[in-house]
Amino acid sequence: MLSGCSLKTTTGTMPVETNQKLIEKNIEFKKEELKTDKIAKPKDAPFYLVNFNTNDTGFALEDNTINKGGVKLEEKDGRKVLTLENKGAVEESWKLQLKKTGIPFESGKKYKGKIWIKGETSGVIFVSIEKGIDPWNSLGLWKELKIETEWTGYDLSFFFLSEDNPENIKFSIQFGVYLGKFWIDGLLFE
Repeated sequence: MLSGCSLKTTTGTMPVETNQKLIEKNIEFKKEELKTDKIAKPKDAPFYLVNFNTNDTGFALEDNTINKGGVKLEEKDGRKVLTLENKGAVEESWKLQLKKTGIPFESGKKYKGKIWIKGETSGVIFVSIEKGIDPWNSLGLWKELKIETEWTGYDLSFFFLSEDNPENIKFSIQFGVYLGKFWIDGLLFE
C-alpha cells in the first residue's frame, strides 16, 4: 500500500490510505449483501428489499401445470432481473406461481410496497400475500396487475392481517394465465 500519497478526485484530493479504507468497507458491505437478499438497512431504508444482483433470491417456482413455467436471473436492459416465463397459459393463475416465504411482516401494520415489471406482451398476473399452507387465505394483499411492455412500477401497499409464523406466509406472483415472458427488476416493502 502506498503511504503519504494522495488520490485526485472530482471533489479534491484524498489520502490513498483513506481511499483504501473506503474500498475495503465497500467490499465488506458487498460481501454481506451477496449473502442475503435482505440487505442491512439504515434508519430510512425499506423493511424488505429483493436484490437481484445475487444468484439466490429465495424465490421458488411452483408449477402445477405440466412443466410450462420457467424462472431465471438474467441481464435485461442493462441490469440483472428475474425472468419468468409461461410457455402455455392455463385457466387458473395460481397453477403457476413464484413464491417466497419467511418475510417477517408484523400483524396490524400497514406496508407500502412496490414492484417493477416489464412484459414481453401485455397481460395479467396476480400478486398476493397469503397463507402458504391450507387454507391459503389472503393476508392483506391480493392484487391484479395489468403488465405493460415498458418498465412499470406497481403499488403493492397493504395492511397485514396475520399472527402466523413467517415460514407459513408467502409472497406470491401468480402467472398461470399470462402467456410469454415478463421481467421483474425489483421488489420492496417499507
